[in-house]
Amino acid sequence: METSQLLPPSMLGDSALLSTIDGVDAALSTLLTYRLQLTADLDERGLAKELGARDTVEFLELRHHRNAREIRRDLKTAKALANYAAVTAALPNPHTDLTAAADTGTDGTETPDPVVLNPAQAQAIVTTLEKVPPTVSDDELRVAEEQMIEAARLLSPDGLVDFGREVLNRLDTDGPEPAEDDAHANETLSLRRADGGVKISGYLSGENAELLRVQINRLSKPRRTVDGELDPRPHAKRQADALHRHPECSGRDHAPQTHPWYSRWVRHVRRLRHVR
Repeated sequence: METSQLLPPSMLGDSALLSTIDGVDAALSTLLTYRLQLTADLDERGLAKELGARDTVEFLELRHHRNAREIRRDLKTAKALANYAAVTAALPNPHTDLTAAADTGTDGTETPDPVVLNPAQAQAIVTTLEKVPPTVSDDELRVAEEQMIEAARLLSPDGLVDFGREVLNRLDTDGPEPAEDDAHANETLSLRRADGGVKISGYLSGENAELLRVQINRLSKPRRTVDGELDPRPHAKRQADALHRHPECSGRDHAPQTHPWYSRWVRHVRRLRHVR
């Protein structure tokens, strides 16, 4: 996409605006995927040290004014992708033209489009799979990889991180480490009556803490008022509102908390273990 051809958003109609923003997002995913490949190759060649930098991270930090932690994370993901062929194949290919048309089977029926990951989704999947215990078989690892890719049709990178925890819990048959057991044993929750309500205090560890944080953050995002004004509630009030908006806390009917792909993935793993 040539930048000289880009029109100001105000000159675009509704349909053109939507198609343009879709195109920009796809182009960014392709370019970011290409940057992962370039970063990995740059590191493999050792060019950073030849040019006087300590390593690739320092070289790109100084050259492109990017955060070192971001470069380090991208480099780690780029190197790990070599171990996950399905994730690599699901990323946009910078070396070919992508077509949006769906494939059509030999019987004339339309088959679903293949999943196209963005780099952030790929990173969430790879980060999860890198935590899989070494006792897990290659077949089970491939099933987990494929199911996480399929789940990416519906889930954001943060959603894939949540789903990844369920995947790891299922694969980690040896149970939690002793340190995790100690942390769980120290969990507390106190509810004290105060001024017509309750004061809440306590401690949650590890995954329980992360799950609560993710759910509260999701439900406490600022919302426009009916008049279109900015959300007037302070952060603490929005979090309190999020707590009683959560289905399990409010008593409203709610769907199971596991991701829709989880049960399908569990069936795959059980089938594999039965075969062995």
